[in-house]
Amino acid sequence: QKVQRIEVTDRITCREENVEVLFARLDYRKGTPRVTTIPAGFQLVEQPLRLDADLLEALPSRKLYCTDRLQIDKNVDPAALDKAVDALVVKDMVICPASLKKVLSQKCNLLETQAVFYEGELWLVEGEETLLASRFSYLEGAATLLVLGELTIAPDIDPKVLFERFAKVHNLGEICCTPDQMSAIQARLGLKDGELIDSTQTQTESDEEDKDEGGIGNVGHLSL
Repeated sequence: QKVQRIEVTDRITCREENVEVLFARLDYRKGTPRVTTIPAGFQLVEQPLRLDADLLEALPSRKLYCTDRLQIDKNVDPAALDKAVDALVVKDMVICPASLKKVLSQKCNLLETQAVFYEGELWLVEGEETLLASRFSYLEGAATLLVLGELTIAPDIDPKVLFERFAKVHNLGEICCTPDQMSAIQARLGLKDGELIDSTQTQTESDEEDKDEGGIGNVGHLSL
């Protein structure tokens, strides 16, 4: 009632209750904006959300519209998730224990959502990390590896350890490893939109570049 005309050249986020009025006020002379509609009754969440058992009990709404990533901890009980959440819309990625897949499929349209279901421990790589052999000494059972950033696997890790201790490897980033390690990783690959890089080849290329640069360098006095 207070606004007669609206000009937007980029994006609009609008609740479903206001969409009809919004479209009636839009001025399209400078372009058509992209409109994201929040369904009626949904709570908008615009930052990454990590749901554990405690937070699940304190949710502000039973219907969540998440524009960023949703991660669900393995301590969440299927019955508790079913009771606390009626519906989920996640525009980014859902990372969820495999034990919750059935319940989640009833709350979220998995055909329109990128979902990663993990078994055992979740090893999430978002930045640059190096996986050392010693980390497996503190792992009980198996783990699911999800790489969103850059992971370098230490060359002394036995490929059999990778095959036996990883339930699944989802690579959406970059994994640098030896050829034998790569074979073990490929045997466990789930999502594979990322890159697998031969670390031995990378080292060889680096050494050759150092040789090519060559030259003679000195700080003080040089006699030939």
